[in-house]
Amino acid sequence: MDKSSVHTSDSGFYAANMLPSALLLAVKETIAKRTGKPVVFSEMDSDDEQPGDPAHIALAVAYANLLIDDPETVTPHHLKMLRSHFSIEQIHELTRFIKEKTSV
Repeated sequence: MDKSSVHTSDSGFYAANMLPSALLLAVKETIAKRTGKPVVFSEMDSDDEQPGDPAHIALAVAYANLLIDDPETVTPHHLKMLRSHFSIEQIHELTRFIKEKTSV
């Protein structure tokens, strides 16, 4: 799997519809802590109150940290680990969400 497979297309899906809000909140907090900037995420008001799988949340936070540090360091091994817990569509949405929230 090459690095270009991490990038998302305009699929019309929103992260809040594909990923649990607890996971997105943890990623949002990680981005805010790492960048020192507040992260706005209006979808946090969604009705999704599910706690989220701790393993999925930990993996998403680790992936966010990796993308924040240097997106070029994402390897096929990282993507394989993500793929073992998330669908391709979810990985694309998570990547889009992280890149959108960390862009200047």
